[in-house]
Amino acid sequence: MLAIIKIAFCYTAILISGLSQLSLIKFCPELNAFISYEYSLLYLTAFALSLCFKHNFPLIAAIMYLVSGVAGLPIFAFGGGWEYLLEPSFGFLFGLIPLTISSFYHHNHVTESRLKTICGCNLSPIYGLLLGHGCGIGFLIITGRFSLTEFLNLHIYQLLYDLIFAYTVIVIASHLKQNSNPEESSDLI
Repeated sequence: MLAIIKIAFCYTAILISGLSQLSLIKFCPELNAFISYEYSLLYLTAFALSLCFKHNFPLIAAIMYLVSGVAGLPIFAFGGGWEYLLEPSFGFLFGLIPLTISSFYHHNHVTESRLKTICGCNLSPIYGLLLGHGCGIGFLIITGRFSLTEFLNLHIYQLLYDLIFAYTVIVIASHLKQNSNPEESSDLI
């Protein structure tokens, strides 16, 4: 029963983050100025959840999120339904699956990594973010919708912000993991 509650929590968090955005800045070369950029919190939320649990509940929640949206619930940025499989952003949505698998695995099962922060935290969960973005870019290439200009003007900012925020999440999650007593709870959350 507790596992179902944790999956529901992850699903709700992913659902809310998919529907919300944060205004950040990006450089617009056409205007030669910085402009407002709507940053999606979806990847950051799935990433953070993958680091917070000892079981991969975020993976189950991500699959439920994709199935719900493809089944017709209007939970994606531009709606939902079967036709959403043809949207350019679907590759990034599908990227939630490798993101949660890789981030969870690297945080919970990889003890030694060459990637370390200044304070000694394992940075290898970032591979999950790179895999998620790789799925999105790969989908754009396969469907013939990849544009280097759009990549440099939009996708690179999403990846940059994801990496910056992920670094912060890794440091916090690593400190929580070090300070938690494994006998007290089955998960950090």
